[in-house]
Amino acid sequence: MFYNFLNRILIGFFTMFVISFALYVFIVAPGHNNLKINELDRLSQQLQQNDNINYYSGVKNYVFKSYYRWIKGSYKAIKNHSLLSERAMNTFILLSLTMFFTLVISFLVGFYSAIYKDSFLDRGLMFFGTLGIAFPSFLLALLLLWVTIQWFDVTAGGFFSTEYLEKEWTLGRLLDFIKHISIPVFVLSIPQISVFARILRNNMIDEINSPYVLVALSKGLSKHYVLIKYPLRLALLPFVSILGYIIPTLISQSMIVEVILNLPTLGPVILESILKRDGLGYAPVILLFLGFLTVVGSTVSDLLLLFLDKRIKYDN
Repeated sequence: MFYNFLNRILIGFFTMFVISFALYVFIVAPGHNNLKINELDRLSQQLQQNDNINYYSGVKNYVFKSYYRWIKGSYKAIKNHSLLSERAMNTFILLSLTMFFTLVISFLVGFYSAIYKDSFLDRGLMFFGTLGIAFPSFLLALLLLWVTIQWFDVTAGGFFSTEYLEKEWTLGRLLDFIKHISIPVFVLSIPQISVFARILRNNMIDEINSPYVLVALSKGLSKHYVLIKYPLRLALLPFVSILGYIIPTLISQSMIVEVILNLPTLGPVILESILKRDGLGYAPVILLFLGFLTVVGSTVSDLLLLFLDKRIKYDN
């Protein structure tokens, strides 16, 4: 068990190295030529600026030495830059709350849909699940934004109202935070809940019809006790295996939602950097941070599989 745990941690570190080095190569490969066609009259000044950029970014150094300097600079940018550090923490909080809400709701929906198979509850939940997959997240964000502004008087943008921005944490500030973050969490969770609930439901139905479950029920044990103790654990294995892939899916979906809702997260910064063709600015640093979150999510998912099923073993 310990060696499998250590092996998966080492695989995670290696994956992060490959992602970071590939990102670094894509950044350095164009040569950092920041000249634009409409700026030819500033050729001499631009060439001097490019030389300075190449020097400070480490392009003129050896590959691995400049790669090390880039990684070190990216870490300092995330840690020390007030804009990036605050928005990175907000992004982490948003993704964490979304994953927690997704897991709790999808677990309840999938479990009870499997128990009451083909009932009105099951068909209704699966109908809304299919609707959640088909409905675009950005359109749902716009509709909820309009509803909250018109009916609930919630100011658009940010995680807090104006009167709670600079205050310490109190009950009122916590309730204001929940009121503002509930919309993006709900919008980002709906498509994931639809997928996860359907997967858990199908796995539970397969396990419920297994002979060992029928034998346990024939002994007079409680139905909920038998289902939670035996088939649920096996049904969770495919459920847990896709947890590592929810983070890149959430990241790709959250960028547009964050821009629409004007959230203080990394999504608007990435979009602005892309529009400005900022190859040496915020964009690569943010992508490196999001890649780190993806690797962490995949590693945690595999470690949970090791805990739930002792038969799983990662070969060297």
